[in-house]
This record gives sequence, structure tokens and C-alpha cells, in this order.
Amino acid sequence: MRHILYTGNGTAPPGVARPHVGRFFTVEDDGALRYFRYDGFGEQDPTGANGFVGNNSGNQIGRGFGHFLHVLGGGNGIILAVAPNGDLTWFRYTGAGEHDPSGTNGFVENNPGNVIGNGFHSFRHLFVSPREGQTTATTIFAVNENGDLLWFQYEGHGEHDPTGVRGFPGPNQGNQIGNGFLGFRRIVGIGDGAFLAIRDNGDMLWFRYTGNGELDPSGTNGFVDNNSGNQIGNGFDTVRHLFGGVTDRPGLEGQSAPARVIYFVDANGDLRWLRYGGNGEEDPTGSLGFDGPNQGNQIGNGFSASRMDTTNIPRDPVERLGSAIESANQEWKGLPEEERNQPESLPAPQPLAVLCAQYKESAALMHAEARSASQAGFSQLAKVATELAHEYDEFVRIACPPPVE
Repeated sequence: MRHILYTGNGTAPPGVARPHVGRFFTVEDDGALRYFRYDGFGEQDPTGANGFVGNNSGNQIGRGFGHFLHVLGGGNGIILAVAPNGDLTWFRYTGAGEHDPSGTNGFVENNPGNVIGNGFHSFRHLFVSPREGQTTATTIFAVNENGDLLWFQYEGHGEHDPTGVRGFPGPNQGNQIGNGFLGFRRIVGIGDGAFLAIRDNGDMLWFRYTGNGELDPSGTNGFVDNNSGNQIGNGFDTVRHLFGGVTDRPGLEGQSAPARVIYFVDANGDLRWLRYGGNGEEDPTGSLGFDGPNQGNQIGNGFSASRMDTTNIPRDPVERLGSAIESANQEWKGLPEEERNQPESLPAPQPLAVLCAQYKESAALMHAEARSASQAGFSQLAKVATELAHEYDEFVRIACPPPVE
């Protein structure tokens, strides 16, 4: 799977349970969008036969999602997807998983594919707090290349607006609300302003943002008195996908609600289930907040992360990256002289032995080079630099092994 996004939850009147709990979509390597809904309570079932029965799970509901850098579930069936050029694209699915590879039926008359913003391609992490309960806007959190945390809130309904002016009202759009979010393998929103961050060593940290995007680079205000930064679990270093959201259903043994259902995919493609009823209380062992039975049980299989197509790739990654860099340099040198006075030649590739340790820095450098070239009007160089940056990003996501303790 290239992406897995949680699409459960949505708005509901006071006293009414959130809809679509347990629903998630997958994006396969060929761009196929598939529908799943898990109705169980984490009962052990490696085959996935029980919790996904009779609800159209596995059906293809769309196509053409393979090229997106980020694909996020915004609540109420909303899908936010970031194209390689940074365009933020809107989709909204209103079906119930009916098989429809064309994507014609479930995305009808709700502005599918409209661009609602731009400039979202250079973020290290992108995650959301969805529209759910009485919350009628989708909050987008973005981690910049330097680890700064930025805040956006979208209130529109997919109206076409590449400038991003219309659906993002108010003065706080793009404000920095925190810092220091480097060194995380994954960051994922789990509803009501909460998000989980997985360190390189597998530790799981809890954060919850309760502000409204007020400018606060220190991260002092919006994360006060809510246990943000506490470790609530460990052992997540081999996780390939992580997603989840709020449920209003009590636990199997009467555990209180609301709580959060969390799903993760192991390196071998097994799908596993967790239920977290805590509020970020410090607990590195993970024994407190993950209350109730069936924690960590396997509930399905076959959700393996994408594998790189190496058919036409040189054996040595340095050769591959060096070839791409040389191509970019040649593109730059081929521009008219008057257009070559600002960007510099791209740097030489790092030695193979240190590539994995420096991929993240290299990706940031290439993204910055792409922006610089784009601002100077060198569209072809910007295109090549962006492609190279995505090569680094892809190696980080798939090819680099977890650090050895």
C-alpha cells in the first residue's frame, strides 16, 4: 500500500455518536483507491474474515491516487491529497464502498479533484484533525523542514481556489504553533486535536493541540496542561502505516468512551488493532492507556507497504542519485545565460555508507533548491530538483532500515 488514511468519523448533532468509525481507505501502487471498514473489537483474526464481513471492504472505489505525496482523511468522507507540485486537492466520498473502479458514483457532485490550496509539497509530515462531532472544519498540521509545526484550518467544501484564500479564512493560517518535530518516523492525527508521533527508536509520544492557530513558535500555549510530549508506548519502530480516530463505543469490557481506535501495519503487512482510552498520561510501557482486551491483536493481513520498482534502477544508489543530479545540472546549464545567474549547481551525492543517515537533510536541500529555482522562473530545473527530492523521500520512507539500538 502506498498510503492508508483513516476516513472514519464525521460531524453529528450533540448526543449522536460519530459516524463511520473504523472506516479507512488504501491507495495501492497502481493508484487504486480501496474501501475498508472494521466493525470488530480487536478479536484475534489473522485472516481478516470477521471484522470486515458484509461491508464492502476491499472494494475499489476510485483510481488515479498513486502520484500524490500525502493523502489524508479530513472527516465527513473528505480526502485531502497533495500533488507533487504542492497543490492541495479536494475529494469527498459519499458512498458505502460499492465497487466502482472508475470512482464515478461515490464522488459525484462534491467538487472532486478541485485544487483548494498550494505549496504543501515540501512538508516533512502532514496530518489532520478531522471534521467530527460538532467540529465543522478540518485542521491541517504541517511540519516544516526545520521541525517547525504549522497550523491551517479549512472550512470550505472543495470550491476550486488554487490560491487557498477562500476556504482558509481568518488571520492564523500558516502560523507556527510549535517546534522540534524532527526525528520522528511518523506523525498521525487521531482526532479532537490529538496526534501521535513515533520516534526513530519506536517510542510513541502523545500530543494534543487545543489552540486556534495563534502564533506561538515556542509551542507553549496550545499544548499546555494536556500531557503533550508524554511517552505512552514503545516498540513501534517497524510500523509501516499508522492511522486511527475517535470512537464513541464503550470497550468490550465496558471501558469508557470516547476513546481512540488505532490501527497499524507491521513490516510484513499484518494489520493490528489498539484501543487507547488515556489522555496522554506518561507511561513508556503502554500498559495504562491501552486498556481492555485484544490490544495488538492481528485483525487482517496483506497491507504491505509499497516496494520500490527496481527494474531499471542502477544497482548502486549513489550511481542513481548521481545520475539524477548530473541531469539536473545539465538542465541548468542548458538554460539561457541570463536565466542562470541565481541557482547554483546541485551538490554531489553523499558516499553510500552515509546516505541513509543523511537522506532527510538531502531531501530538505532538494526541496529548497526546487523552490528557489521555481521562484527564479527556472521551471525545468525546479521540476528535476523536485523529482530528486522525492527520490530521497522515497528512500527514507521505504529503503532505509530502522536504526540499530
